[in-house]
Amino acid sequence: MKVIDNFMPEDIWPQLRDMVMDQRNRFPWAFNTNTLNDDMLKVDPLDGYQFTHTVYTVNTNSDGDQIQKGTCVPVYNRQSFEYFLPFHTNPKLNCKVLIKLKLNLNPRRSTVMEHGFHVDNDIPGAKTAVFYYNDNNGYTILEKTGEKVYSKENRIVIFNNNERHSGTSTSDTKRRVVMNINFFDNIESDHAKVFHEAYTTGSAQCWGDYRG
Repeated sequence: MKVIDNFMPEDIWPQLRDMVMDQRNRFPWAFNTNTLNDDMLKVDPLDGYQFTHTVYTVNTNSDGDQIQKGTCVPVYNRQSFEYFLPFHTNPKLNCKVLIKLKLNLNPRRSTVMEHGFHVDNDIPGAKTAVFYYNDNNGYTILEKTGEKVYSKENRIVIFNNNERHSGTSTSDTKRRVVMNINFFDNIESDHAKVFHEAYTTGSAQCWGDYRG
């Protein structure tokens, strides 16, 4: 696990932060009824909701009949995607191939609740990063070691994709906002090459149904 403070440069961070956090910018959030599948959820299902904004992902035939079976297709809005380029192209992250980039907003609860241990996906050799938009008493916890990384503005934590982890709510501010980035830090594996091809050409042949 690697923790980096002051991840984004000071000259551009305020603008990037305010784009998401300043309500005058009307950043679009979608209501998501589940933070996790019910079998992973540690909290009351009535508390297991969040607001999300998916910047970039990859869909397969399992996501819709319009996609040819065995094909994976990147899904993103180009204008919105460009706003977030400074994050996954930051050399501190060492992202060579992007898998998914998604923002989560968890509203305040009366106590800090751990959502449940999980992995974002089971793609071999991938990495997971959690970037924190605001200071609060929520955290990311790793199941194996019990290590906690607390939410601090402009901090990021990076760990192996197969590390089961949990996010939380917050109790000392109105919202906890994080960005999840799933990526490869090299392009050597067959899986990385598939996602790289999908990103650069618009589609690629998959090894199976990718669910991220």
